[in-house]
Amino acid sequence: MEEYLHYMKTLRSQMNDVEEQAAKISVEEEMQLTNVRTLEKDIDSGFSY
Repeated sequence: MEEYLHYMKTLRSQMNDVEEQAAKISVEEEMQLTNVRTLEKDIDSGFSY
């Protein structure tokens, strides 16, 4: 039983690490998408002149 509890704690820790990394990637992706959209708007307004 003790081994099982240790396994579950380790698994939960690994899952938390994965969730944290996924959240960081999601934030980075959103920042990059925002940058791309801003650049697209800048390009579009450049063509308007």
